[in-house]
Amino acid sequence: MRFLHPPRGIEPVEGGGFRAFDTNLYTTPEIERIARVAFALAQRRRGRVTSIDKANVMESYVLWRQVVENIGHLEYPDVKLELSMRTMPPTS
Repeated sequence: MRFLHPPRGIEPVEGGGFRAFDTNLYTTPEIERIARVAFALAQRRRGRVTSIDKANVMESYVLWRQVVENIGHLEYPDVKLELSMRTMPPTS
């Protein structure tokens, strides 16, 4: 399964330098499958799923968040869902 679809690439820009671009593509069934795996694992472990996204700037993650919340609420009410917006790179 590929999540980054065309158009994508790195190309030169006028005046020097480059620009890079990607296209994120998720379907509801793909997100549901991934969410169910995460929630099922969480039921056997600590009872918590953390979903990290960029729903504040990327439409694909708006859908991601909606689907994950729905799966958690309807199918795994015993698992705590924590939503986190990715804003800063991880620190070591």
